Formats: sequence, structure tokens, C-alpha cells
Amino acid sequence: MNDGRFRDEGLRLWFAGHRASCRRLVGTAWLARITWLARFAIPLAITALWAAVGIAESPAPADIDPLLARKVVSLIEEHGLDPERVSLVIRSTRDKRTLVAHRPDAPMIPASNAKLVTSYVALRELSPNYQWKTRFFLVEENDDPRHPGRQGLLVVGSGDPTPSYSDLEALALQLRLRGLVRVDGHLYYDDTLFDDQRHPSAWGPSIGDQPWYAPVSPFIVNFNIARFQVAVLEDGRGIEVLPATPSLGMQITSGFNRIPDGRERIRVQQHPTPDGIAFEISGDLPRARRTYTVTTAISDPVDHYMRLLRTSLRRAGVEGEMPIAPYPPDRYSIRLLHVHKSPPLRTLLAEMNKESNNLVAEVLLRTLAVRGGGWRVTEAEGVEILNDVMVSEFPRFADIVRLEDGSGLSRDNRLTAGFMVALLERVLARFDFRSEFLASLSLGGWDGTLQFRDYPVRQWGKIRAKSGTLHGVQNLSGYFNFGNELLVFSFLINDDSLSHQQLQGAQDRIISILFDHVVTMAAPLPSVKKALPRNTAPNVLAPPPASVKNRPAASVSSSR
Repeated sequence: MNDGRFRDEGLRLWFAGHRASCRRLVGTAWLARITWLARFAIPLAITALWAAVGIAESPAPADIDPLLARKVVSLIEEHGLDPERVSLVIRSTRDKRTLVAHRPDAPMIPASNAKLVTSYVALRELSPNYQWKTRFFLVEENDDPRHPGRQGLLVVGSGDPTPSYSDLEALALQLRLRGLVRVDGHLYYDDTLFDDQRHPSAWGPSIGDQPWYAPVSPFIVNFNIARFQVAVLEDGRGIEVLPATPSLGMQITSGFNRIPDGRERIRVQQHPTPDGIAFEISGDLPRARRTYTVTTAISDPVDHYMRLLRTSLRRAGVEGEMPIAPYPPDRYSIRLLHVHKSPPLRTLLAEMNKESNNLVAEVLLRTLAVRGGGWRVTEAEGVEILNDVMVSEFPRFADIVRLEDGSGLSRDNRLTAGFMVALLERVLARFDFRSEFLASLSLGGWDGTLQFRDYPVRQWGKIRAKSGTLHGVQNLSGYFNFGNELLVFSFLINDDSLSHQQLQGAQDRIISILFDHVVTMAAPLPSVKKALPRNTAPNVLAPPPASVKNRPAASVSSSR
């Protein structure tokens, strides 16, 4: 629970089941005191304790290993990085000791590491079980009392980021089973939950149709992107374009030129059709490659959602023309028909953090503002909630850290490696959502954005972290687990003098070397076996091994 009232549900149920027995044993007055302690005092004390720990997350100079600190600087320089553009902190959760602190309080561009803050605040404010609710209403259209009214359908967008194309088809069947057989009026939509700004202002003016710029809207399907596979046929004479996720009402036309060499240039244009969207895909393809993946953002997500829903309703057997229109408030009487609930928030975090989905992060930002009672909420309202939580829970960093969006695309965001480590340590103390947060991070060498990173096989599955990449920015923050030890780390690089490949390669090699070094330091010394007295006389016929010649017999031990 997020209101601080009796966080342990199991303890509450135990008291409810044994209240009569407790009253007989300790009396009514003492039972009231015990209940008050369990419901309020103990949770508040625990929260205050962790808050005190959070204030003191700054690494103390006496904790830092000077040998490891020198090794870090030499590794940074050896890999071609400028030490003044790197920030690195590594802490041991077992010993509460800082192993590395290189420029821990330097403000850095976090890129998608900002999603860790968004995840923390969303889980804290909304809970892992939060669900978006999209409501469907029957509308009685009756403009002329001399004629019978028409029946329309109103969809109130909730910002649910989970629906896929197949989910819309299943939703249409649910509406049909609830008695919706005809819509001879309009198919209305209400998209006033969010403001009209589809792209955060913090992203800047250069917004294209790239998938990481998918527009933010109360209506979302397939994360407001479309993905296609372009393949050159075996005979080399034709080119085939197929949608990665087939959709009802999707039309595809293509026209490509084959060029001898160079880089491919692919353009995607969108046009609305009565049933969905028509995509025109064209460009120049080099002869050396045979397959390509093309992904584009949907230009009008509300219209796209409603056209696909109309097509799905017709396939489900609902009759009517269903012209699409915005709903005129308070003009007609409405009646609730169906409430569609999304999967819980905990299942969506993996998409945001493992796949670094910017749209999900921005929707969560606005959902935080909606949760506070807002309507036509803006990006700024959600950003204010993020910054307020950071200041209240981590006051030591109040004058250093600042976010301008929820996804990390803004280059005006500033976080520090010390703050990131403090946040990740605080997560471990939040038993109400710790497991959901950890499960959303990528596993090195296994999945997400870390699946193909250059870590040695011995470290696969031991690094659980979130990456962050922009031009000149390469960040990684998370956890490293080995044996009974859990390290919390944040490695931030802001250096636009090197390419993305150079920054990522240097970061992977440095972090692998440091973790190997820490594992070696933590390994126990090999045990020395003592010589055991022999019960029988040695075999005098067998010559002694070369390794034990001229040594006393008592010093020889048998190996088993």
C-alpha cells in the first residue's frame, strides 16, 4: 500500500482473524496500542530509518580503496576516455562500503537512466498493481425528438500503453458479448485526459518519425509504432515488404531502387484509409544486403486507434457505419457499457527498462499527474512530481539533480552517479516493490539492451542494469551479483569526442575488469591442508616423487 497505512497485509489479516483471542490475552486497551504500533508507528520508523540511510549515501573518503581508485583512473585513460567526462561509483551492499567513487557528484546527462527514476516514482506512487481503465459508454443521440434516437459508442482514453492489434480484436468481441449489436450513430472518442502536446517540449524541435519519438496520447496501440520487414527475394528481382505485426486495415505499397553500394535510404509515408492506415515504403537499398527492418512512429495515434477499433467491431458482428468524431461534452446521455482493465504496471516495467521504451516512460509521467486528480494533464505536471520525490527522499542531492522528462531523451536532464547508486540502494529497502523493479532490468548477455553487450561469459546473468544512450552519452547503472555479495554501481560517460561504438566498448571492458578485480579481492584465501600422521609404513620400494625428494616424510600429505 502506498498511503503508509499498515504495509504488511499478512499481519493485518492475522490481527483480523485473532482479534478476539488477543483481546482476551492483553485486554482491549493494550490491543489498541499494539494495533496502532503495527499500523503506523513501525512503518513510519522503518521509513525514517531508510531516509536517514539515504541522506548518508555519499561515499566517505575513508571507505574508498586507494588502490582500486588509482586502477579506475588508469583504466579510464588506457581506454581513451577523458577522466573529467566520466563518473563512476561502486558500493558494496554487504559492507555498506564505497569501493569506487570517481567524480560521484558531477552532474551528467543520464539519457535512459532517467527511466530508473520514473520506475521508482511510479512504483512508489501507483503501486505495482496499478491498472489503466478504458471506459466504453453507450450514447443516445437524439437531436430531433420527432425521430427515434441513434445509438453511438464513446471511448474514453486512459493512456493505457499495453494494447496490441490483437487486443483490439479481443476487446471488440467483449463489447459484442455485452450486447453491442449496432452502432448507427457516431463512434466517439474522448482524448482530453492528456493535453494536446504529443511530443514533450524537452525533446526539442527536431522530432521525426523515428520509433523512439512515438507520440504520447491517451489512445495507444502497438506502442504507436509500425514495424516492417523488407526482404530481397531469392532471384534478386523482387522486394517483399511484410508487417512485423499484421493488423486489420493495414495497406502496404512499396517501391525500391537497388544501388551498387552505400547506405540504405528508406522513407515511410502514411495516409489514413477507412479501415486503418496505408503505408508507402520506398527508398534505395544496397545490393550487398538482403533484409532490412523498418520502424516508424504513427503520426495520428487517436485516429489510428479508432479506425482499427471500428474495423474490429465490424468483424465482431457489430453493425453500423460508425463515423468517427470527438465527443461533444454534456450533449447526450451516456450509459457505461464496459471497463477494460490493462495488465498491472509490474508487467509493463520490463518493456520500459529492458527495451528502453520512451513512450511508456512518458505515459507513466502523465499518469502520475492524473493520479493526483488532474485532467488535461501536461508533461510539466508529471516532471514536477518526479523532482519533488527526488528532493524529498534524497535531500542531499536537491541542488544537483534535475529531470525535464520521464524517458531521458532531453539533454537538459542532470543526475549524478552518487544519486543513482543512492536510488538503487533505496530500491533494495522497498519490500513493497523491490522484486518488480529488479525484474524489469536487463540481464547482461541475456536480454534487453544488454543482450549483445561485450561482457565475458563468466559475467552473463550477473549484471542486472539499465543502459542509457544518446549522442556522446553512454551510461549504465544497476547491480552486480556474485556469491553472497551484491554491488550497486553507476557508470556515466558524457564524451562527444568518441563514437557510440567506442564509448560502449570502453565501458564494457572497464566494467568487466573492475568486477573481475572485485571478485578476486573478495575470494577467500585457499585453505592449507595440514599433514596427517601415517598409520602405516611407507612403501620403500616405490621411489619418491620428484616434488618431494629430499623433504621430510612428515611434510608430505596425501591428496584425496
